Amino acid sequence: MDVRGLLGPPIDSIFRILAPDVSDVELRELVRAFRSCYDAEGWQLSVPYSGVPETVRSLKDDGLRLFVVTNKPEYATRKILERLGMIDLFEETVSRDSRSPAFASKAEMLRSLMAGHGLTPGTSLMVGDTGEDLAAAKEAGMRIAIMSYGYGGESLGAGEGVWARLGDFSQLREICGKEFHA
Repeated sequence: MDVRGLLGPPIDSIFRILAPDVSDVELRELVRAFRSCYDAEGWQLSVPYSGVPETVRSLKDDGLRLFVVTNKPEYATRKILERLGMIDLFEETVSRDSRSPAFASKAEMLRSLMAGHGLTPGTSLMVGDTGEDLAAAKEAGMRIAIMSYGYGGESLGAGEGVWARLGDFSQLREICGKEFHA
């Protein structure tokens, strides 16, 4: 079974799709077991797509303000970025569990991030690779660049409100232009 199209949403949503007949108690236990494994060592298996670290560094050097919004837990997100030497390239990372109560959606995370940093939807760009990313950007009023090689990006077309569709992360430098500079 190809599960790439399921990746991206919160883990409990993914498990609900993969195991629709489990009880809520069993679902919580699945999530707890997954989190225990992922938080202990699973995060270490994360690797960036080709060209991502270099492109992020060059965008930062170009004066862009960079942020991370993810469904990954904050602990794992920070550990991954630290291991990759990228943590200092981002002004802030926002995860569902970055606050209590947890954020309900990526759109809520985006709106909170913009409000907290004085950003506007018109001068912001979300880069994503899932239908959830597309929906969050639309709901927050932001443009979105879809990475076609990601977890679901190949199925998202330009007619769905995608501002840019990229086959290589390095193409971000070409499309960002002055409107996204600080």
